[in-house]
Amino acid sequence: MRAFLATALILGGVLFLSACTTEKEAEEEPDATATPGATTAATKTPTTGAAGSPAPPRDFVRRPVLPSPQLTATAAPTQTAGPQPTVVLQPTVVSQPTVVSQPTEVSQPTVVSELSDFAKDWWRHGFGMSIDADGVGTASWRVYKWCSDDPTPPCDAIVENQIISGGNATLVFERVDESTASGRVASSNDEGMFPSGSEVLLTLLPYDMATLRHGGYETTLCGPDYADLAPKSVLETYPCGA
Repeated sequence: MRAFLATALILGGVLFLSACTTEKEAEEEPDATATPGATTAATKTPTTGAAGSPAPPRDFVRRPVLPSPQLTATAAPTQTAGPQPTVVLQPTVVSQPTVVSQPTEVSQPTVVSELSDFAKDWWRHGFGMSIDADGVGTASWRVYKWCSDDPTPPCDAIVENQIISGGNATLVFERVDESTASGRVASSNDEGMFPSGSEVLLTLLPYDMATLRHGGYETTLCGPDYADLAPKSVLETYPCGA
């Protein structure tokens, strides 16, 4: 029994020594996967001590070299442009100007004269004309030339202290337009005053007055009621002469 225990102790010691030797060799053996820098550091000549003698060997513990982490660039997310909102333009409302209605002008009735309105005696200083209901008028006027001085007609004469006008013409009025009667010269002994066949116009005026246009002349005439109808301001102007 004792011999068995002694043998077991011897075998155990041998195994312990063998394991220690194996572990030490494994620590001193260079790692095949180590980097060149790490291998160089492991086989580097030991530094000398203070007295110049080589320093005692140190056990080097090899640490695994970790690979440097690679930075992967991540692209920034692309911003996708969404649909833009549609801008709807509202139409501009232009206000219309207010139309103010103007009062309706009531036209005055046109006074349409008849030929009978012209049928009367018309006069002015040195001139007289009488128109009958048929529109036939006889006119006489002074030519201011005495027959005693020159009997060639037309000439003025004195009969029983009454002046007889030398100019004579027959007028025929045929049409009336509103307040104007139009006609022609049927006969005349003074072509300078009333040219034969020329047009004559007689237009009625207020206060029983009228305007006679003939042969380039325009004469203001007064009717029988002029003195009664015309105001004093008109009478004082003597429109038909004294």
